[in-house]
Amino acid sequence: MGGDSGRRNGVNEHTILVHVQDLLRDGRVDEARDCLLRALARAPLDGALCNAMALVVKRRTGPAAAVPWLRRALLVNPDDAMALNNLANILLFEENDPATAAALLQRVTELAPTYATGHNNLAFALYGLGRLEDSVAACDRALAIEPDHVEAHINRAHANLALGRYAEGWTDYEWRWRRPGAETRAWPVPAWEGEDPAGRTILLHAEQGYGDAIQFIRFAPLVAARGARVVVEVPASLVGVLRTAPGCERVVASGVDEPFDLHCPLLSLPRVLGIGTGEGRVAVPYLRPEPALVRDWAEKLACAEPVRIGIIWAGNAEFPSDRQRSPRLEPLAPLLTSPRMRFFGLQMGDGRRDLDG
Repeated sequence: MGGDSGRRNGVNEHTILVHVQDLLRDGRVDEARDCLLRALARAPLDGALCNAMALVVKRRTGPAAAVPWLRRALLVNPDDAMALNNLANILLFEENDPATAAALLQRVTELAPTYATGHNNLAFALYGLGRLEDSVAACDRALAIEPDHVEAHINRAHANLALGRYAEGWTDYEWRWRRPGAETRAWPVPAWEGEDPAGRTILLHAEQGYGDAIQFIRFAPLVAARGARVVVEVPASLVGVLRTAPGCERVVASGVDEPFDLHCPLLSLPRVLGIGTGEGRVAVPYLRPEPALVRDWAEKLACAEPVRIGIIWAGNAEFPSDRQRSPRLEPLAPLLTSPRMRFFGLQMGDGRRDLDG
């Protein structure tokens, strides 16, 4: 801040920043940008205004547009913790550079040791570098400052699960329901928490992506083994895929009215069942294609090559970390020329646009 009054070159910085926040809250991004441009014309090297402009242009144009403003803020004050944090987040989440981001975030935690989100962001970067124990420790520091920090609980869950600490990991993962915008439903029956379900109907329901439903349906037989009647609710396009899962009496599409006594999200099953604590060994494979489909596709895919490989190169583009998990088609292109293998593109959705390149 410039002086005790918060003014610099005739600019009341605090008033402007509050006004910009109000404009952004109302979705008036262009007005927020114009307000900051006017202020920066009078105080071009005001770090707080530069940092605010970075957030505005990131929201208006994209992350790349924010970087010059953050670098200007850091040119004025290399120890601007918020500018360092915001630049690190772009490197981490948009440019997939956890190493540089971790170095910046380490400095953030030194400059602002009580800033819980700084420690949490560092934890995310360390996880990306495979430094799992350090990631857990950074989450612990964030939670010591702010015990209800939702993302720190979830990041600690991921790190502990990767370390094989399943009880701790699945417990922390329940914090996903506290994320802003989490899609929660008002259930007419209690959640199943592991009590004896014999003779009762439990609805297991999908909550996230298709891959999560396919992965976690493997635990349905363990619920049925306890004497429950298991009904599974998933998006309509997954019903045919999951209806072969053992232990499922019925697999129904989302929205289908089905009576039940208890409910449980699929991704909560490992916690409820005690997976990783000596319980819950699951037989694999646990899904099988329908024989008619096998015959049909065998005819369609008949070829002389000894090896036939189906590939998918992109996930849901709306997923926040999709850039870290979706290789896209171009990096796979050198593999596709092998004379001994035949590849079949199984990609659906937005990723199919890669075929036009």
